[in-house]
Amino acid sequence: MTIQTQEDHYHEILSEPARIEAIRNLDLTDSPAEEVFDRLTRLASRLVLSPVALMSIVDHERQFFKSFIGLEEPWASSRQTLLSHSFCQHVVVSGKPLIIEDARNHSLVQDNLAIADLGVVGYLGMPLTTQNGITLGSFCVIDSEPRVWSNDDIETVRELAHSVMTEIELRNELNALKVAEANRKQLLEKLRKSEERYRSAVTAMMEGIILHDDEGRILTCNASAERILGLSLDQMKGRISTGPQWPSVHEDGTPFPTDKHPSMVTLKTGVPQHNVIMGIQNPSGTVTWVSINSQPLIHVGGGKPYGVIAT
Repeated sequence: MTIQTQEDHYHEILSEPARIEAIRNLDLTDSPAEEVFDRLTRLASRLVLSPVALMSIVDHERQFFKSFIGLEEPWASSRQTLLSHSFCQHVVVSGKPLIIEDARNHSLVQDNLAIADLGVVGYLGMPLTTQNGITLGSFCVIDSEPRVWSNDDIETVRELAHSVMTEIELRNELNALKVAEANRKQLLEKLRKSEERYRSAVTAMMEGIILHDDEGRILTCNASAERILGLSLDQMKGRISTGPQWPSVHEDGTPFPTDKHPSMVTLKTGVPQHNVIMGIQNPSGTVTWVSINSQPLIHVGGGKPYGVIAT
């Protein structure tokens, strides 16, 4: 049996990959100060009458002050400390508020270097926790003297911490939308390139290819189909292959019934047709003999064909 020390416990939580990734994705460390957060730390200091207020983001090695008021040098310039100087790490590990009247007599933090180096005595910190339960850091107020925090003080800091998280969550949603939009553009670009390759391949084929919709109307065709039939795509598009503008006949010269056209049969039954011989009269009056195959286009899961490819 292995006994986990407090140090190990803290390291495990502070180093949790999902938490570190969330901090990185939200761009909350090693980034410039922002007025939207600075306004809240100023408000906290003024409302609670504390000389220092911090928005502290805690990773596995340090705490970074995304926003602060009242810090002295060198902390004001560095905007960070090691965890040896952090009360906020305790808020992250517990995920709960930390209320300290006099840090010098508090067992959890009485040996913390922030007492001597930063003058932290009174501390009131609220967890900055995302909707999916990840605690990023602490929103806190600090006093250099012992402080009995009132219920109003506690509720004020709690509400301001909530405002901080509202801004962070909005930013997270915006980032997600940006990623989704970037992914959508990448997908569209891949589809465009794929369609270009497909169209190039189809256009280059010697075999005529015609695409019909679910009512038998011609949507598009390749150059070989235009050449074989003696008709342009503009002449064919939107029309039905069995239309009077291109009469078709059997090998014995008898008319080819509309409902027996391979594309119409496939649309109606969903069954492919193969090697159906047909003579098609083009506008010049000549008859072109073709062997037609038709293949249904069916959505995943089955159902009625939504189109037909005829070759």
